[in-house]
Amino acid sequence: MLKTSDVYNLVAQRSGLSLARSRKIINEISNVIAGSLNKGEVVNITNFGRFKIHHYPSKSVPDPQGRGHQILILPTKVVKFKPADKFRNAVEIRRGTLHKVATRYDKDGQVMSAPPDEVDQIQAGENQAGDGVNVAEFEADTELKEDIIEAAAPAETATEPATAETVKTEQNKKSPNLLILFDKFKKRDPITVDAKTQTSQFRQAIKPKTISYKDLSNIKVDKKILNILPELFARRHKAAPIEADKNTITVAMVDPENLEIVQLIKKSTGRDVVPVLATTEDINRILNQYSGLEKEVETVIKDTDLEISKKEIAQAQNENVETSGEDSPTSKIVLSLMRRAVREKASDIHVEPYENAVVIRFRIDGVLRERIRLPKTIQAAIIARLKIIANLKIDEHRLPQDGRFMIEIDKNRVDFRLSILPVADGEKAVMRVLDKSQGILSLEEIGVRGRSYDIVKNNVKKSFGMTLVCGPTGSGKTTTLYALLGQLMDVGVNIVTLENPIEYRIEGINQSQVNPDIKYNFADGLRAIVRQDPDIIMVGEIRDKPTAEIAIQSALTGHIVLSTLHTNNAAGAFPRLIDMGVEPFLISSSVNTVIAQRLARKICEHCKESYNPSAQELQTIKEELAKIKDYKMPAKMNFFKGKGCEVCNDTGYQGRVGLFEILDVNTAIKELANQSSDDSKISAQAIADGMTTMMQDGLMKAIDGITSLEEVWRVTKD
Repeated sequence: MLKTSDVYNLVAQRSGLSLARSRKIINEISNVIAGSLNKGEVVNITNFGRFKIHHYPSKSVPDPQGRGHQILILPTKVVKFKPADKFRNAVEIRRGTLHKVATRYDKDGQVMSAPPDEVDQIQAGENQAGDGVNVAEFEADTELKEDIIEAAAPAETATEPATAETVKTEQNKKSPNLLILFDKFKKRDPITVDAKTQTSQFRQAIKPKTISYKDLSNIKVDKKILNILPELFARRHKAAPIEADKNTITVAMVDPENLEIVQLIKKSTGRDVVPVLATTEDINRILNQYSGLEKEVETVIKDTDLEISKKEIAQAQNENVETSGEDSPTSKIVLSLMRRAVREKASDIHVEPYENAVVIRFRIDGVLRERIRLPKTIQAAIIARLKIIANLKIDEHRLPQDGRFMIEIDKNRVDFRLSILPVADGEKAVMRVLDKSQGILSLEEIGVRGRSYDIVKNNVKKSFGMTLVCGPTGSGKTTTLYALLGQLMDVGVNIVTLENPIEYRIEGINQSQVNPDIKYNFADGLRAIVRQDPDIIMVGEIRDKPTAEIAIQSALTGHIVLSTLHTNNAAGAFPRLIDMGVEPFLISSSVNTVIAQRLARKICEHCKESYNPSAQELQTIKEELAKIKDYKMPAKMNFFKGKGCEVCNDTGYQGRVGLFEILDVNTAIKELANQSSDDSKISAQAIADGMTTMMQDGLMKAIDGITSLEEVWRVTKD
């Protein structure tokens, strides 16, 4: 297979682009594909092929070395690739092996011969070991027999590798010619019955050369064009109209080769359909242009009477949470708020009552933004509706209440944690949005890198000990815990978590949720977990002495323990545990690593521009970076900020990244902990040992163009 660097070079040579530009384009495409695959989606790329994740269960097979015993093959998830016709014509498949042929196309799509030196370069690349995706791994749909799937699958994951001769023999037995098997596959379409007829119809309706990729990141579609297709239909099928005339309509689709949807659009609009390929994120951005939240809510208010009676409240208690949005006007408003919050990737929804209005604010990328003001007269109805779906007491207005509920939005299950608090002008409601479709991020994706990454990776793989993640509420501690679990997951270990709440459900991990209403707290749950033969324990939060003592005892008796603390920096974890009543020598013996973090907003890639900071800022930056051990100061430092655009709602930011300081508990730190030293002494020792502070980490990420100096100062300055 080709190395990633070979692909960068090859694309740069053939496209005429710089190596840096080619690398950026390929990485962006890879990120889009990986993100969609992680969500369980099938990725179609016109004239190239289709990617899909295939799950291989664990099974026992005979030892390929012929020693007479069985070998366990672990369960794996493999990315399968089904090539498009144009790409398949550029390769030759024989006996389970993919032989690349250097092929290029002219402007009319005709095959041109490549220079001999390029052919030699590709063939040489095939013989080199390296990272990358082996495109010989083809996807096989359910119509194909199991032996075809096995013939196309790679021979891997065995505890001892099979020899090349054994693998080759097995492939020859199962698949003398994979190309013949592949040609037998026929795409099944629900509209037609006869496979031969439907395949012909499909190729006539959508030819590969008529489908192209469309970048919709900065496109605003006219309302008249959007109204050609109903919003409900467009969202259900991820098909967004972007251009139209009297005879044709151009529709951006995730799957532009879906003949059924194309025919439905043609039938409903009476126009010829021109499908184009676009990313799910870009299509959602177009779909959000159908109508703003304010217009959506105002329409409901105008067309309906929002006063609800006690009888209506009683009836609403028997409604199905996921379908009641179609019944009452109050439910429509509440569902509109939640739907918009999920689509805008908000982490929290605030419903705030004031003297003359109800203000709705969303927390997006860590910052609250006002979204709409509603009439004061509907305040009681909205709060009552939220209490109903969270199964709280409708008639209780003097005491705080907490609850949770789940609804389905855009075919994804989303959990909401609801908190009701009595305030001067009524009851305030805050909903934490837990969108499980986001998936688990890796340590690299959340921003851990360099020496800090090595410290975490080495310490978390030790046979026992505790890793603590510290920071204020909303700093991403739970996300970091899940990233650490991603490093530790293995079929040979028993991982048990105790959470409040369970934010992401992970296959292969035993997850338990505390419930204070029945006196099932962290301490009691942890006592039960240690009797479950765990190898790795994750505790959502250490907040009292019993929990801390059990967690430390578990870490000292051969378990890996992951947990969080509410402290402002990494060094503050030691005095915090001592304040809880834990003996200092137990802390120094059990804690391996302390991670402190904050979340900074990332600069929007669509409106990023360079700028020059002030002389005073530059001086501060140089002084901070000079303190980093073994850090090489760049000759020229470039800084960026977001100008503001439609993509980022004129904020200049989109998404967040972690700023970290990671304390390695070495001998010197243990001695200070045993002496009950304060956090300033421990921090000074850690910095002397080479720890990078959160501010220094943020400055390095600002130099790399990930975040802005303004964000670094905002989240790290005292």
